[in-house]
Amino acid sequence: MRILVAISCVVGPALADESQTAEAEDNGVRIQWRYTPSGGGKVGGLGRLEVALADARSGAPLQYQPDQLAGWLHRSRAALSDAETPCADRVAAMVGQGIGQRADIDLAAYRLLTLNDDGVVAFINPFVGLNNAKLESIVSLGAKPIAWAHAADRMELWILVESSKLVGVDLQTRRILREIALTEDGRARSLALESSGRRLWISLPGRKELAHLDLTKSAAALIFEPLPSSATLLPASHGRATADAQAGIDQALDGVFIMRDDGAFVWREDETRSKIWSLDARPTASAYSALARRIIVASADGALAFLDPEADATGAPRT
Repeated sequence: MRILVAISCVVGPALADESQTAEAEDNGVRIQWRYTPSGGGKVGGLGRLEVALADARSGAPLQYQPDQLAGWLHRSRAALSDAETPCADRVAAMVGQGIGQRADIDLAAYRLLTLNDDGVVAFINPFVGLNNAKLESIVSLGAKPIAWAHAADRMELWILVESSKLVGVDLQTRRILREIALTEDGRARSLALESSGRRLWISLPGRKELAHLDLTKSAAALIFEPLPSSATLLPASHGRATADAQAGIDQALDGVFIMRDDGAFVWREDETRSKIWSLDARPTASAYSALARRIIVASADGALAFLDPEADATGAPRT
């Protein structure tokens, strides 16, 4: 079944910081959309677009698999409705991906990013037929990358490079957003982004320090604190499952996991709260199971520890 729906979406500059909604009917389908700017319109033009499709007569939702739908957004350029290209013809043009026939925003497209050893972030469009035209742009970091974290909600990529520097790349403008110099003797090798996307954490084993940066503040400085031993950082991924959410048992963990070489495992909830468990060996991997409500930690001696994030941190049950 093929559905072709044309919607006129006009976003005025005066309303750029306000939520907007609209609906339309076409070919027996009712479509409703809502656009909500991120951070009250303060996050550089980012926002969330929600679209709902329903049968116009019964109001029953139309449900499709992700690969069964495609969508495009166009600025309204025609002054008269008679000058508008029919919806079916516009869809045919978009599917063709011809030069000059691309949408302003293609909801079915994506880009590939490669982080290269020569210190370059490359933006690649896999939908372009010509190989020499797939590379759209590059951003030079000036040094070899060591580790990275993707702040998806902010459309930012944060990268540690060998020149003891933290680099933030704006994925919208494809330019360097910010550069923060780190001490060379800190030997920064690991970083992780909180699940909420608010804070970026960096380990500096050479100075036995842990640092975090508040990404919601454009001019925020790094805040340092002691770190007893070398450590690897991971986001406190909560392993959300649809069944868990529907059953009301989904418990998202925020913050980061700190796997220390001295055998300690730390769940750092935010800049002030943390829980520490002592293991018999160095932790090597960790993940959170929303279904079991446990943090599962693998250690260098081959054991698994199941940690209850809601209980007081002490010893760890092992298998």
